Amino acid sequence: ASSSSSRSAAASGAANVHEYSVFWVPRHSIAVQKVLEEEGVYGDVQQGEFCLDVIPLDDDVLSLELSCAYRDCVLDGDTAPLFYTACALLKLQEVYGLIPRLQGKGPAAAAVKDITIKLRKESPLPAAAAATCRIHRAIILDRDIDVITPLITQITFEGLIDEITGIRHGSVSYTPSKREGGGGGAPGRPATVFLNSSDPFYKEFRDLPYYITSQRLQQYARDARKEYTELGSKDLSELKTFVKGLPKLLLLDRLSDLAVPVAEVVKEQSFHDRLKTEQDILEGYDVEEAVQYVQGLMWRGADLLVVLRLLCLISGACGGLPKKHADSLRNEFLAAYGHQHLLTLNHLERAGLLRPQSPNIRNTFPSIRKALKLLVPDDGSELHSAPADISHLYKGYAPLSIRLVEHALQGGWGQIAEALSYLPGAQFDSLQVLDPSGQVVDKPFKPAPGTAGAAGSEAETVLLVMLGGITFTEISALRLLSSRPECNCRFLVLTTGIINGTTLLKSFVDAPAANVRAA
Repeated sequence: ASSSSSRSAAASGAANVHEYSVFWVPRHSIAVQKVLEEEGVYGDVQQGEFCLDVIPLDDDVLSLELSCAYRDCVLDGDTAPLFYTACALLKLQEVYGLIPRLQGKGPAAAAVKDITIKLRKESPLPAAAAATCRIHRAIILDRDIDVITPLITQITFEGLIDEITGIRHGSVSYTPSKREGGGGGAPGRPATVFLNSSDPFYKEFRDLPYYITSQRLQQYARDARKEYTELGSKDLSELKTFVKGLPKLLLLDRLSDLAVPVAEVVKEQSFHDRLKTEQDILEGYDVEEAVQYVQGLMWRGADLLVVLRLLCLISGACGGLPKKHADSLRNEFLAAYGHQHLLTLNHLERAGLLRPQSPNIRNTFPSIRKALKLLVPDDGSELHSAPADISHLYKGYAPLSIRLVEHALQGGWGQIAEALSYLPGAQFDSLQVLDPSGQVVDKPFKPAPGTAGAAGSEAETVLLVMLGGITFTEISALRLLSSRPECNCRFLVLTTGIINGTTLLKSFVDAPAANVRAA
């Protein structure tokens, strides 16, 4: 009986033994291995990797979804996001063929180029991939060369949804109206919807300034209401046509629900006061007035990240915070939001986003602004029509990053060499070509006389690699460029993540300080 009992206990113990597996996304690291060894569980778990690298958010947008990539690089010195981007760039070349021309600007861009070339040499591209070319050019830009653009409030429809509601991984949460939610007067249950070009109405509206989108939404609603009231006078064939169009009406209804939170914010005077202050800062108007506006926000208990966005914008556009206000602004900020945010301010200062003016540091933004024509007067001519210049997507400000893309396609960066010298990091322009033996070699790009800016008969596919994140409005600006007849190119975006000023600065907020504030 004792032997039988022992065998039964042993069988029961064996049945209770669990096997543990851990899969690392996107890859295993030496640091993780060391931690598991120190905890004494390294040999007790089975490990694997799931290389979830490139995530398609839309037909022309690929993201690595690394939300803290910019902070990791500029604050922590962690180059992992650059390695992941280089791997993704190499993966695209394995699928779509060798990219003949690589252009870039910024220290992180140069690092990604070097890592990509090194990986390509270690694992050569297949012969078929090396001989084909479906992406004609890659432009690699470092977010560090243009930190001002994400700090500005976006005014496109998609940009405002991201600013106010928040678009995460290509989807957004919203509350359906009573029309979509069903019977009764109460709204429907909160729902999540993916926002991409599969929705024809969203595809039409997303890249337009909000004031144009609201006009078109109202017109569509009036047309739908009119058609509904005329149902009684329609014959059978017209009724069938109306029924076939009902799915589109549901899409339009859902889009109207997404626009409700945006409309509530846009109609507030405080929203327009903030836009005006941002524009004054960019134009270099009275900084004293901007400082007073920020102080007023702090005294009224405005959101911490809104205040930080404006402070960092003043610092970036004015060469630092005015010396006579730097200490007082710092003290008032800590008094308003807590001294636990001393580390947050320290993080921003170390990253170069927030610093006092110094006689040893020249403010180069006015020179860059003039050379690249970043500010274009808004005369109101675009009020009822689609924007003609990318500056109208920010009510007069052209994103620096997209201006660089424009110049790269219109004859290269040689004509703006002086402006580029004011931006951090070196620029490069190189070719990847096959030698007679079939090996890929790298050499500097040298434009042939008379070919600069010349447009070919075939549309060029341009891959914009944005390190540190890209805003929805910058993507809208690329689509606007692509729609121009003289551009003759298609854009594809590869980025470490979709950002706005709030999500960019949120990664710099000290975690314990954020918990104290939440408590």
